[in-house]
Amino acid sequence: MAHAPENTAPSLALAHEHGADEIELDIRLSSDGVPVVIHDRTVKRVTSGRREDEVVDLTWAELSDIELDGGARLLRFEQVLEQTTLPLQVELKADGAAEVVAGVLNARTEDQDRCTVTSFQRDYLIKVGEVMPWARRGFIVFGYEDEALAQAVELGVQTLYTGWEGLTVETVGRIHDRGLRAAGWLLDEPARARVAVELGVDGVTADDPQAARTWLEQAAGESAA
Repeated sequence: MAHAPENTAPSLALAHEHGADEIELDIRLSSDGVPVVIHDRTVKRVTSGRREDEVVDLTWAELSDIELDGGARLLRFEQVLEQTTLPLQVELKADGAAEVVAGVLNARTEDQDRCTVTSFQRDYLIKVGEVMPWARRGFIVFGYEDEALAQAVELGVQTLYTGWEGLTVETVGRIHDRGLRAAGWLLDEPARARVAVELGVDGVTADDPQAARTWLEQAAGESAA
C-alpha cells in the first residue's frame, strides 16, 4: 500500500477503506514454519535498514517482536484472514509455503473461496494443485510471452498475472481464448490505467487502490467518449 507499510494491519485497513476489490499479499516462512506476510527475503526494507535479518532465520516470536516503519508489526497469514473480508491474492515466496498455507485454509474452510493462490514459481503452483485441489491459482510473469501462456494452461491455473510488456489487445485475446483471466501489473500511473482499459484486462494490481480506481474510471470515461 502507498499510504501505509505494506503487508501490515494499517495497510489492510486502508485497502478496505479505499475501495480495493482484492488484497495482494506475500507469504514466507519463519524458521519454525509460521506463514509470515512479507514481500522481501529480509526485513531490511520494512525497517529502513535497522535490521537485516532473513525471515527464514528467525522464529515467529522473534519476527513478531520487530518494530517496522511506522510502529507496525509483521503479521502471520491467519491474522490477515481474521482482519479482512476482501478476496485475497496469496503469493507464495518460499519452499514449503504451499503446504503451510493449505494447513491454514483447510482449518478455515470459510476463507477458502476468497483466496487465489499465486506464484512466479511453477513448482509451487503444482504443489498447490496437489495440497489444495479446490484452490483458484494464478501464474505470475514479468511480461507476456506465448510460452508463459502455454505454461499457465499446462499448470491449469485460472489467471495469468503479467507485467505490461508484451500485452496487447491481441495477446489479451489469446489469454481469454485459452479460458484464462488476464491481469496486468503494476498500475502505478494514469497512463497505465489507459493501457489497462484499452487492452481489456480483467484486473490490475496497484499499490494505491484509491488512485488506481480514479485513474481507471477516468480512462474508461475517456474511452467511451
